[in-house]
Amino acid sequence: MKLTWLGQHGLALESQGRLLMVDPYLLDTMSETTGAEFGRCIPVDEAWTKVRPDMVLLTHDHIDHVDMPSLRAILTEEKNAEVICGVNAWQKVRGQFPGDHNYIMMKPGCRWTSDVFRVTAITARHSDETGVGYVVEAEGLTVVISGDTLYFTGVEKEVSAKADIAVVVMNGKGNNMNCKDAARYCADLGVRVAIPTHWGLFKKFANDPETPERFQKEAAALGVKAKTLQIYETVDTAALLEG
Repeated sequence: MKLTWLGQHGLALESQGRLLMVDPYLLDTMSETTGAEFGRCIPVDEAWTKVRPDMVLLTHDHIDHVDMPSLRAILTEEKNAEVICGVNAWQKVRGQFPGDHNYIMMKPGCRWTSDVFRVTAITARHSDETGVGYVVEAEGLTVVISGDTLYFTGVEKEVSAKADIAVVVMNGKGNNMNCKDAARYCADLGVRVAIPTHWGLFKKFANDPETPERFQKEAAALGVKAKTLQIYETVDTAALLEG
């Protein structure tokens, strides 16, 4: 399975010829709608706006996670997708794009199984109270995607298989975990590798103290291996776990 970080909490997972995307923020919408301080530090890669995913996971209804222009680019009549969403995100996107996409509303504990991926919604504690995280299983591996959330106890009880990789927010603003709490979240899960996200994209937060280096230090103190990816970097998950 290949994993690509798309910036913010956006991911692409590729397995057996199938493509799953999470919270794809692929354009520069926030700069255009909110102001230049939310301009991108990393330019748009137009190639990602031309992909046609088999599955799209949306964690919650905030613009950097449910970016309608990005979704409009990838959800077309060319290929129908399964669009899996927290409640508010589902209400926002359902039926908004051409094609016969299957819009699936998820709450913690709900599961959707495709021919390649098995997706389970887990709890997220965020300002969108209907937001969720996800557990994605494929190729015998388990990837936990935190969604935007504060730290809370008991997340490990919602993950039925041993977590191999955790993709976590760690920016410490907007009701999200800071580096210390994100490291604890990963330690609670007992993950083999943790990947920090929700940093490095917007100019407004370029000098924030919650950095991937700090996350790696906090994770190491708890015995958790952390791997920092660059935006648009792709890794093979098997190699990531062996390295």
